[in-house]
Amino acid sequence: LPCLSCHGNAHDAAKRSYAAQVEGPAHRAAPFGSPMFCVNLDCTACHRSWKKADGADPVRLGSVARATAQECDRCHKPGTGRMLIELIQGQLKTKCEEVEKEADALRAGGSLPPDAEGLVRRAQDACAWLRQDGSWGLHNPDLFHRLMRDAAQDLNGARRGVEPRVA
Repeated sequence: LPCLSCHGNAHDAAKRSYAAQVEGPAHRAAPFGSPMFCVNLDCTACHRSWKKADGADPVRLGSVARATAQECDRCHKPGTGRMLIELIQGQLKTKCEEVEKEADALRAGGSLPPDAEGLVRRAQDACAWLRQDGSWGLHNPDLFHRLMRDAAQDLNGARRGVEPRVA
């Protein structure tokens, strides 16, 4: 049974992130693919640690190739993988949480003008992509840092366009 018959396009967000295949307004944030993509490494260069998935036999179906810090250290200085994973994921999770909190606060203030609503939606879409990617930014750190920066700028623009509610 092919994986896609159940899982659909489960890896699409990760593939788009890795290769910076971006459409629409997000394209401004993605001039290049991941540094690993740019040197022609495919998914299996990092995703080499096989893990049993939900009780399945990993020799047959149901195994998942995970990327681990040790896989980074095969090519990079020992300890680099753990340091970069913690740093990149920590920064991007924090930025995404800040964007989502600010978007919620803007919406809690009442109805937004259409332009401001579009900016808030675009900021939220950037966070949604970061979550869907599944790596918390590791597939393309530069892309996601740019997307989170642009999301914050979008929210600043939305905030400037929002008039205070009259009590």
